[in-house]
Amino acid sequence: MTGADLESVKATIAKLITLANNKGATENESAVALDRAKKLMAKYQLDEASVLREKIKTGVSIEAVKETADTYYSGRFFTWEHSLGWRLAPIFECKAVRGREMRDEDGREYQPMHFVGLPNDMALTLYFFDYCQDEIGRHMESAYPNGGQRVQNSFALGMVSRIVERLDEFYKRYKEEMGANCTDIVIYKEDAIKKTWDREFPFTTLSRTSSRPLSAEYMAGRAAGDRVHLSSNLRQVNGND
Repeated sequence: MTGADLESVKATIAKLITLANNKGATENESAVALDRAKKLMAKYQLDEASVLREKIKTGVSIEAVKETADTYYSGRFFTWEHSLGWRLAPIFECKAVRGREMRDEDGREYQPMHFVGLPNDMALTLYFFDYCQDEIGRHMESAYPNGGQRVQNSFALGMVSRIVERLDEFYKRYKEEMGANCTDIVIYKEDAIKKTWDREFPFTTLSRTSSRPLSAEYMAGRAAGDRVHLSSNLRQVNGND
């Protein structure tokens, strides 16, 4: 393939991704456009960074999106799901904030997590937020079925701590192995995220995690966090398995 042909493919992918994220497109149109874009990217071994560069070069604006994910453990002392969201989002260059209190179908209160980021980064963030929620909840309930919210939450926070450390380390190595160099487009991504963040959350500051005492339950959670599979799931969500 010549350089001109490759540039044409990049431009086509950029247009397809733009269509896939166009609010005016139907659900089917978005799905078809995204599927075609992914197939072209896989066929010509292009990454999202290349596509973003093409959009920047041709003057197409980069748009960030907002997505909401539910939390499933409610109670005064259950904070681990929010901690997971806050610490997970930056790994994939997204932002996260805890939402207002809501009620589920059974009348129970919960506070969802809101995420802002570029579509590809958002897909990774939401995938791992959902995956880690399931893994942590399963381990927590198995290890301390009658431990109370404080004990269970401490264990879960330990798992969060270790999982995000491992995922951060692995994702950095993964991007290096895949040759993903995005330093030249970071400022464009940050600007797009800031615009969406300021529009969606004009009076909200970024959430922060607080330090926790290293209890026995917390350390047990960190040990459990070492046993959660991450690498195979990262390759799967990127379409490389």
